[in-house]
Amino acid sequence: MKKLLLIALALVAAFACFAQGAKKKPKVEFKVTLIGEKTVFKPGDVIQFKMEFKAPENYRHAAWVALAYVKNVPADFAKAVKKEVKGKAPYQNVHFMKYQWLPNNGKKEYIGKFSTANFPEGDYNISVTGLFREKPKANIKTDVYQGADLIFSIEK
Repeated sequence: MKKLLLIALALVAAFACFAQGAKKKPKVEFKVTLIGEKTVFKPGDVIQFKMEFKAPENYRHAAWVALAYVKNVPADFAKAVKKEVKGKAPYQNVHFMKYQWLPNNGKKEYIGKFSTANFPEGDYNISVTGLFREKPKANIKTDVYQGADLIFSIEK
């Protein structure tokens, strides 16, 4: 009986420590909008967009990346941009660029851009993901990722 009680107490203590250490991630609002009124581009055009966010004061926008979910781009996209499809359906994606790291300057708005070189003709819904980090010192356990969509078409 004592062993059972000790095991139960140990489990309760472990759970209490875990629950205390697990922080709830803050809410971050992230919005991306194309710059200008254009929504149809030619292959090779550079797409520029504005990124805005609202987060608790102890968080900053640290980086961003644009990626394509296979279901949201033309079927030959990965082959055309010479990148590998990763993940399993329905989350298969193509990382066609690397993370773009942002300066730690307190801004709440940034301009992003990427080239459409080699993008095949068609309709696109590109996911732009923002990485938000706690400040003053970053801890990967408290990182928050928030995505938003850019919708446009490529035509010759």
